[in-house]
Amino acid sequence: MNSETFSTPVNLFEERLNELFKKKTTVRESDQVLLLVSMILLDNPNNTDLVDTYNLLGLEDFVKLVHLFDGRTVRFPTSGEIQEMIVLAFCYYYREVRGLDWDEIRAILPWDISSVSYGSRVKKLSAFIRGKITEIMNDTVKEVVK
Repeated sequence: MNSETFSTPVNLFEERLNELFKKKTTVRESDQVLLLVSMILLDNPNNTDLVDTYNLLGLEDFVKLVHLFDGRTVRFPTSGEIQEMIVLAFCYYYREVRGLDWDEIRAILPWDISSVSYGSRVKKLSAFIRGKITEIMNDTVKEVVK
């Protein structure tokens, strides 16, 4: 464990926690305290996934994540949904950015893809991206005009 729990503390609590670990605990004691944080999270049956997240991220990044969502409920995609997003991203890239046809895309990608299914999803994604770009441009123009 580093002498500082938070490499760049963003509030007084994080600064004080850094000082506490720096001055008053050994590495072994620090690890024990952090393990206790895991146990406190695990004590609530609704937090079992949070313990895994805490253990994966470490204290500093876990606290950043908690600050980011600040009590809101978050739904993460499933592994299958992430895989579909990745395949869609490749399809979009090869179709819209590189201008390949579906036979060329199928030859490149190691997955069995339907040009009908992914074709409609690529069009929908393209419309969404164009809409976001237009929104950003409009916001930029409004800021410049102010």
